[in-house]
Amino acid sequence: MKGQLKESRIAYQSDWLEVYEEFLSIQKIKNTKNDTKNNNANIATNNIKMFNKIRTKNDGTVIIPVFSDDSLLLIETYRYGVDEVLLEFPGGLIEFNEEPSGSARKELLQETGYICKTLERVGWFYTWPSRCNQKIHVFLTKGLEKVSKQNLEATENIKIKIFSKDEIMLKLKNQELTSSVMLAALFYGYFMSTLNYKKI
Repeated sequence: MKGQLKESRIAYQSDWLEVYEEFLSIQKIKNTKNDTKNNNANIATNNIKMFNKIRTKNDGTVIIPVFSDDSLLLIETYRYGVDEVLLEFPGGLIEFNEEPSGSARKELLQETGYICKTLERVGWFYTWPSRCNQKIHVFLTKGLEKVSKQNLEATENIKIKIFSKDEIMLKLKNQELTSSVMLAALFYGYFMSTLNYKKI
């Protein structure tokens, strides 16, 4: 059951995000053993204090670059939050007054040096719905062409990797792909498209 917001205040704020401390009133219905129709249901109210909302100021994009033989263009990049080098798809934050598709083309070119002939938006997903409002827009790209060197930001250290579909399946089996954005995009955008999935 959706809680009723009693109070909300910003606990932390930066150029990138806001963290809210909130007080919620949540009602839960408790049924008696012999009551299956809620006629004698008891309603209990819980007042909860929680840091339960991280409001980001930018949504993001993730790009699935597919070659004509169904092999995939990935990036290998260091992620400070987990202190690991991870395999991922290209992507990034959408800047203010920027369309998701424009951001996708820009990130693909900057991180890999490739452009694409076709760019198809296949959907979107939440990164962390229990705590965060951020959406990631998924784009499937084909007709890839290498046109330049990478144009990386000072914080980026990215290596380009190309894997066949069989190699991707093996990495999934061996749990070598651990980024949630990468995995969601892989299943949502790549496998569905190669299985000739038709949207309803």
